[in-house]
Amino acid sequence: MLLKELAKTIFKALKPLKTTDFDDLLSVADTLQEDTKTDNYQVHFLWVEGTLSTLELLCINSFAKNGFDVILWHYGDITNPPENVSLKDGRELINEDRIFTYSNGSLAGFADLFRYKVLSVYGGIWADTDVICLTSKKQFSQNKQPILVSEKLNGIIKVNNNFIFWPNPIKGDFIDLAYSFSDAFLPDKQYWGDCGPKLLHSLAINYPHLTPRIMSPSFCNPFEHTKCPSILITPNTKIAESTLFLHCYNETWRRNKVDKNASFPESSIIGRLSKLYL
Repeated sequence: MLLKELAKTIFKALKPLKTTDFDDLLSVADTLQEDTKTDNYQVHFLWVEGTLSTLELLCINSFAKNGFDVILWHYGDITNPPENVSLKDGRELINEDRIFTYSNGSLAGFADLFRYKVLSVYGGIWADTDVICLTSKKQFSQNKQPILVSEKLNGIIKVNNNFIFWPNPIKGDFIDLAYSFSDAFLPDKQYWGDCGPKLLHSLAINYPHLTPRIMSPSFCNPFEHTKCPSILITPNTKIAESTLFLHCYNETWRRNKVDKNASFPESSIIGRLSKLYL
């Protein structure tokens, strides 16, 4: 019954929101909070199988080199696994026969389901393989509260699920509800983002009492996806100090046919960060 009610309210909330409508859910200042004790800062990634591009290696390595314990979940062989990363079989959490793709071949929908499952079981941090860590574990561990991140597009701020910090999972909490909904959503009925940003944004609007702090876009999504990847590979682009994680919007690289294994100007964001983490 709860799932049916949840579905009804979620799909009523898929209309765009103005920035001002969302302010009460956003963090007023993106300062780290220390209210609750936790030491669960383990980072979870998913790479179903195959070869990691240079961009994915950069992202995963950035967490490991900043002191985080990293688990890379997979199903098939990974030909070039990063060093200092633990590999775990995804079948421990979700059977292989549940893997599905969108019509364009993307595994993004399955990755949405998987992240909610891993966080509901283990907690910790979820990061997509196109998110670069710009902060140390020591600095980030000042934060004890769960957080979601947001992005801005054409003046509208919405939740994105590319980075989630969920240290202490509890049955029936925000992430558990996201998993239950995604688990019941038939893959052949899904469109891009239905169980990703759209779902989390709708949950946040309809169930604010279950919603954690939502960080402003500068925290993890400082650049709108329409500016990527060009802004990331253009010389001398700066990153704000308030940006602790950097979402590179992998899908925009694919759509713009930019090679994720290419070399980029040393003074570009990707060039500078590659020096640090590759």
